[in-house]
Amino acid sequence: MGSSVCESGRLSDVLFDQKLASSISSQMHRFEPAFKGIFPPMLTPVHNDGAFDDAAMRDFVDWLIARGVHGLFPNGSTGEFTRFDLSTQKEIVKTVAGATEGRVPIFAGATQRSTRLTIETCHEYHDMGVSAAIIVSPIYFQTSQEGLRAYFGCIAEASPLPIFLYNIPSLATEIQVATVIDLAKAHPNIIGIKDSSGNVPNMMRMMAGLIDHRPDFAFFTGYDSLIASMLSLGVAGGMVASANVIPEVMRKIFDTCVDGGDPRDALTLQHRVSPLFDEMLSAPEFPEGFRMGLRSRDFDPGPALMPLTNQQGRDNALAAESIQRKVLGFETLFS
Repeated sequence: MGSSVCESGRLSDVLFDQKLASSISSQMHRFEPAFKGIFPPMLTPVHNDGAFDDAAMRDFVDWLIARGVHGLFPNGSTGEFTRFDLSTQKEIVKTVAGATEGRVPIFAGATQRSTRLTIETCHEYHDMGVSAAIIVSPIYFQTSQEGLRAYFGCIAEASPLPIFLYNIPSLATEIQVATVIDLAKAHPNIIGIKDSSGNVPNMMRMMAGLIDHRPDFAFFTGYDSLIASMLSLGVAGGMVASANVIPEVMRKIFDTCVDGGDPRDALTLQHRVSPLFDEMLSAPEFPEGFRMGLRSRDFDPGPALMPLTNQQGRDNALAAESIQRKVLGFETLFS
């Protein structure tokens, strides 16, 4: 994911050139989205039998909010929404909304196997008090860019909730730059995008294409290893899986970039986050590595939902020790 744009950190070093940072700073203030900050795509706690653990989810909501996240994102990729039936997905969002009690906004993944069901889900989430729905490209089927314009446009026109596009080319049809720009111009109810491609040039192209047309549009990165660089380019925030495990660190990076801190401090933290993120991401089977990371914070989200081979179990036992060492390396930032 995005290896061509972040090899050896060279791009990050370029982005923090002081002249470039000054130029970017003047542009980033032209975007004024309604939502900003760190929104973890939440892990879904489960019992030993794989059933949703609503009590643990309520505790997890409190745990994350107490550690400084700006909002919550249930039913995303890290939350394994495709591994739960529709009624459980709705129970997850209802539990998060009830536990949050309005303290922070909630973006809920609402993508279903059909456009009609997706729209119905948006209506139900609206009634639960969700702030916005996050919609990925149609599941399973590859879709043309013209088809994506029709799909997202139909949902945006019918949804009572504001819509975030979710671009994750590794798992669903890529929403290309021109398509994002066209959709944002045509549909005011599409208020932002979570882009997990790690493609910095494309993020800049989207921002350049919308700065004069949609200054309210919210650009969020979903690529943990580029969080500081993306924030310094003017994105609104990060919906990043590592915020499940080290929310204080991701909040520190956000505050440093946005509140005029030394960008070198943010870059130093980013470089420390990257190896942890890579190890959690690569552990079999996603998102088990992030579950391991959370366990190292003394919060057990339950077992993996995917069955593992004996070899994978042994590999994960070794990975868990390494992940714990990396997580605890941030201990001075934990509250």
